[in-house]
Amino acid sequence: MSRPRYEKPKHREARKEARREIERILGVECHDNTADPRINTIFLKGEHIVTYADIRPRDNPSTAYRDVMLSERDFWDPAMQLLRKLQKAGSKVPVLAVSVFTDGIYYLKLDLSMDDKVERRVGGRKDRGDEYDQEMCRFPLTSWFKRMEDVGKPKDPEPVQRDLL
Repeated sequence: MSRPRYEKPKHREARKEARREIERILGVECHDNTADPRINTIFLKGEHIVTYADIRPRDNPSTAYRDVMLSERDFWDPAMQLLRKLQKAGSKVPVLAVSVFTDGIYYLKLDLSMDDKVERRVGGRKDRGDEYDQEMCRFPLTSWFKRMEDVGKPKDPEPVQRDLL
């Protein structure tokens, strides 16, 4: 059982800073994904969606843990559902899990095959003895994440309808 999603002002500010940095690196505009806030950001180039992303600030460096905890309810399942819809529509627009670590911005490009490959187990704060701090999560390896600064600018965007969510 999990508590409703919450975040502190420092997380919102870290997300804003990360968006500005992503805009600089990739030459895109980052906007709130109002259609489904569980995947909180869309990257636009002109009027075209070039990427869907969930940007999550982390309080640790990328080397601190062997894997990254992603909520099934709040991200993984909605991301897989979105990927299926995009694939069915013939779109190649990626869906990213973006982690803002203390040592940089890292991303994981999701694909449907990961649903079977990524470990699934209960995650959260088990040390508190509070069932609301625990939920089913996915744990992709941190080594699968790539540093955002190492990425080139996206190719010319393909037109995508905004109502695919």
